[in-house]
Amino acid sequence: MGVFVFLPLIQPLTALPIAWPAEQHLHPRVAALLLAWVGTILAACSTQIRSIPSDRLTFLTVPHYGRVADVPSDKANVVWQYPQAADLFASLAKDQEVDKEKVAADAKNPVYAATVRVQVLNGSGVPGRAAKVAETLRTAGYTITGTGNAPGSAGKTAVVHPEGLEEQAGVLASRLPGVAMKPDAGALAGTVTLIVGADFTGIR
Repeated sequence: MGVFVFLPLIQPLTALPIAWPAEQHLHPRVAALLLAWVGTILAACSTQIRSIPSDRLTFLTVPHYGRVADVPSDKANVVWQYPQAADLFASLAKDQEVDKEKVAADAKNPVYAATVRVQVLNGSGVPGRAAKVAETLRTAGYTITGTGNAPGSAGKTAVVHPEGLEEQAGVLASRLPGVAMKPDAGALAGTVTLIVGADFTGIR
């Protein structure tokens, strides 16, 4: 089975972020020991990677796009592309092979969060939960069309959508751990509905 290394995740792994606070707040001897320990770990990682046969090592970049597509004022940052990023990490967690070409192909036509219109309904029984979740989604770039209460209490969080919005619903559902999406002929047209249940744990 292949070994997969994500360059954006490895590049920040240097001693610099540790060296400065160590110098400022630790006894010189403790700081020296800490930096020596970090250096040993980095050297060990480097040695292990070099020992892997080149045909078993694949370098991948997590699918992403410029956040400016969701937040026009933010031209400096990038965000992970969903559901592709979530699918990629799920494969790694299950120790499954990842097809580099398929990852690249799936990432060619992203569905931006800003194009996903979301209605948030509270079925958790916790007052104000819909408004709080909606604000989190709005910060993440989603277009919030409204909030309210679900018709009844909901034990499980769900994403429902009308026909034709499967991709948009998938983008939202992939941000919610353990939440499934399902079609609903009675769902609000042109909108993905998030029903916040009692089991809601947050957004990735």
